[in-house]
Amino acid sequence: KDPSLPWSERMGNGGLLWFEYQKYQNDVRRPYREAARQNPDVEMPKEVQVEEMVDRALVPGPMLRKIIDSYTATGRYVSLHARVEQDMQDHMACPDQMVRDLDAVLSLASEVPAYGKSTARLHVALNRPWMERAREEEHASRSLDLLNQALEHGLDDKGEIAVADPAVAVFEAGGADVQRVPP
Repeated sequence: KDPSLPWSERMGNGGLLWFEYQKYQNDVRRPYREAARQNPDVEMPKEVQVEEMVDRALVPGPMLRKIIDSYTATGRYVSLHARVEQDMQDHMACPDQMVRDLDAVLSLASEVPAYGKSTARLHVALNRPWMERAREEEHASRSLDLLNQALEHGLDDKGEIAVADPAVAVFEAGGADVQRVPP
């Protein structure tokens, strides 16, 4: 299968798979985590140990952390995976509850207590190449235009493009950034 396609297109219905994975985390992993917190001698099954390793692997690697740190003088930022790429638009687990537009996502993000106060930088993670390829789709075009404006002007205290004195500076870092960094 074509590795440049979004994961959900390569694997079929990725949204349903994610839903089932979340259910597994809640029903299987959480009881072991809670038991291990209360008693360090609790032995987790191998599959739960593997899942714990996968979670740790999702932490940004040193190269991506270095890129993010280059945008943040204080090192304090909030990271947001807006999930506005086409594979997220096709998500099937909760279509009636999804927030599909980047402007609505940014507005919701502005309600987080740390927004603009203790953290004045917002890292937006998205797959820009996928979004660029889907630019003919109205939502992708609108989201990319909004992201580009946010990168240039920052956001106000309501999560809208700042006219002056942004409350939050926006930066983007992802896989494409890592690929540009020499080894």
